[in-house]
Amino acid sequence: WISRLKATGLPRGKINKAVNEVQVQYSPLEMQAWVNGYDVALVQELDPLLREALGEELCQGLIVGVNDHAYGSEVQSSTGLLLHPHRNIRVLGKEHGALHLTKNGSKPSSRDMVAVLVEREEDGQLVVFCSVHLHPPNMVEACKPYLSYLSSLEQLIAALASDGSGTLRVPCFLGGDFNIA
Repeated sequence: WISRLKATGLPRGKINKAVNEVQVQYSPLEMQAWVNGYDVALVQELDPLLREALGEELCQGLIVGVNDHAYGSEVQSSTGLLLHPHRNIRVLGKEHGALHLTKNGSKPSSRDMVAVLVEREEDGQLVVFCSVHLHPPNMVEACKPYLSYLSSLEQLIAALASDGSGTLRVPCFLGGDFNIA
């Protein structure tokens, strides 16, 4: 939607001001009802207001990435995984990584990734969940080859799911905002 605002001819300063003034509210009842319907929820753009709406009890199972950085500015938002605290899911391992971009002459941009290896206690089923928020492909390809950009994601998943030889040993679920329109 930023590109649509740019297309209107507004200068970047006015776009930034408009975005900074957006007031967001979450309904705690709606957010908690949504999360209570799942064992695991993968979240992108996890901000302090969303954490507050989830409530203290659900946040016990929250694994949060570091805040994203957009060309020199820290954004109060990150990826996250919420493991429902009452679903008997045990964390066996977790990893954080980042997807980095640097345009010519500008400050870097990064988005954190979070992955966990979990075991369902009732049957021992192992699985890796990974929450990502990818940069738009056209932005990536202006800086580096897309597969090179994704190499840190591949390493993150392999750290939890591979047997050391590169072969994945457990199912992997990748979820997030892929920014592909």
